[in-house]
Amino acid sequence: MVSIVSGQMIAQKVGDNPGFINSSAVLDLESSDKGFLPPRMTAANRDAIILPALGLIIYNTTSNVLEINTGTALNPIWTLATQANWSGDVTVLANAVTVRKINGVALNDLPTGLLKNTTASGIPSVASARTDYAEPTSTLPTGILKNTTGTGAHSIAVASDFPILNQNTTGNAATVTTNANLTGEASSVGNAVTLSNEAVISKTLTGYTSAAGTISAADNILQSIQKLDGNASVPSAVTVFTSSGTYTPSEALKWITVECLGAGAAGGTASATTASTNCSTSGGGGGGGYRKVLITKSQLGGSSFAITVGSGGIVNATTGAGGNGGASSFAALVRGNGGNGGTQSGVVTSSAVALGGAGGTSSSTLGTLIFSLNGKNGEAGYSSAVSASRFFKGGNGGDSFLGFGGINNIAVATNATTSTFISPSQYGGGGAGVALTGAARPLRPGQAGAPGVVIITEFF
Repeated sequence: MVSIVSGQMIAQKVGDNPGFINSSAVLDLESSDKGFLPPRMTAANRDAIILPALGLIIYNTTSNVLEINTGTALNPIWTLATQANWSGDVTVLANAVTVRKINGVALNDLPTGLLKNTTASGIPSVASARTDYAEPTSTLPTGILKNTTGTGAHSIAVASDFPILNQNTTGNAATVTTNANLTGEASSVGNAVTLSNEAVISKTLTGYTSAAGTISAADNILQSIQKLDGNASVPSAVTVFTSSGTYTPSEALKWITVECLGAGAAGGTASATTASTNCSTSGGGGGGGYRKVLITKSQLGGSSFAITVGSGGIVNATTGAGGNGGASSFAALVRGNGGNGGTQSGVVTSSAVALGGAGGTSSSTLGTLIFSLNGKNGEAGYSSAVSASRFFKGGNGGDSFLGFGGINNIAVATNATTSTFISPSQYGGGGAGVALTGAARPLRPGQAGAPGVVIITEFF
């Protein structure tokens, strides 16, 4: 081996003619009776090479082929270094592949046409018209297309292929012979035909389909029955508004019922006490008013209606009566007013009473009243006279038609700061008030009221 050093580059020569090294090679192998032997290994050994370089060459003894890594060190792709030309039915020359025969049949011996495969044998042939595919008609003249039974051949029909029409034109075209009068289910006198009631009643409604709609004078009997049945088969639809929004009536409805329930009011806030003989109390909030009204489609008139859902009365975080409940309404047509807030007493040493808030009322200016009910008044708060076991209680909230008011559990002086609430349920219930007694008791707010609701039921 001979090495030539030029600057920092070393070129090496192995084999014959050591005095000459090809200027384009870093390693020049030359021999007239020996070959280049690359590393030989199995496919498993090849795949175990760690980070094989791009262009790395090995001889794969598993497949007996020379391979080059044309991928990357992390994702190697082992590609055949050379591919010998093939010969025979399938030839390969410089990567050009030519198929000369399929299962022994030379393709250049077949006539021009669509190539057909024979099941099982795999022998190719040329498909024939009307057997393997439909016969083309583009070469036929213009006319009515005719099919020949059995062969499936196409041609253009001629006059003899059409039936002979009845061309009898004898007689007077202006003279019409009338039938004799009809009798039975359908009778006639002249041109007037009458159907008996029995004939109409006994017939089945063929072609019947239920379809809701409005009956008009132009509808026949069958159409009218279909609409009546379709209207009856559609159930009512209920929409519950728990927040304000817009109601748009369905096109097919006949009437609606509107239920408006006002919100419950809050209980009052009990003032703070400063001495063991002090007491204060507050009443419960009133329940919301309820009203239910029936309104026909013709009475509605409009295409949409504003819905307002009242909010529950809020508590007073400092001192004073509870907040009133908000009203729930269907536009300006139906209204359920909210309850009034519970009041509070002053801080006293004797017995004290604080009135509960009044229940809400309701009103309407359209439709037929079905039912109305004022909200129940809130219960009064109460404290007995000074004693070792003074009795005191905040007033319960008033009930509504669709809900119950809040409840303040009974407590005695030793539990003045630990009395518990039960919240209003569902819609429109008033919040409970509170009561305090004893020294250094901080003020205590009542309960908030429950929100209102608007319920609309459509009938078809």
